[in-house]
Amino acid sequence: MTDDRTVHATTIEGGEVVRYDKAGKWYLEYPSAHTPRHALTLEAAVFYATRRGSEIFEMPGGQSFRAAVRRTLEQMRV
Repeated sequence: MTDDRTVHATTIEGGEVVRYDKAGKWYLEYPSAHTPRHALTLEAAVFYATRRGSEIFEMPGGQSFRAAVRRTLEQMRV
């Protein structure tokens, strides 16, 4: 793990939606399993973060992510 790794959300399956700040890349990682990480688009990161049972963290950085999560959650309420 590096200093530029930020966990923005966790999934019900134990996955972490993370962003590596220096590279600006999003990944789905399972730290407790021996599963390779999966590169994500911003849209996919939002999908995993907004699934039922996921927990979203208010972390610095990721402004586009937070805005997209907010829009998605608003659409889900309609």
